[in-house]
Amino acid sequence: MPQPPDAIFAVSDVLAVGVIHAALQAGLRVPEDLAVVGFDGIPFTGSLNPPLTIIEQPMYQLGARSVQLLLQKIRQPHAPVMREVLPWKRVERASS
Repeated sequence: MPQPPDAIFAVSDVLAVGVIHAALQAGLRVPEDLAVVGFDGIPFTGSLNPPLTIIEQPMYQLGARSVQLLLQKIRQPHAPVMREVLPWKRVERASS
């Protein structure tokens, strides 16, 4: 039988909350048995029990920059595709 994971990095904070809920329902302790990290930075994650460790992304800047790039692509459809990485921050809390 395969070993269960000892950590889960969820693609969103909402899914990470679901992972914590399911782990607690299964009798696991977070983070002692299972470390959980979310990705987004939605506001309530610090209020959870345990508080969720997250990778916080700049939501407003992400939306604004996406619109700028879309408008630029509409104006110049043959311009090369751009790849841009926005700043992010790890907020370590009790879930990991």
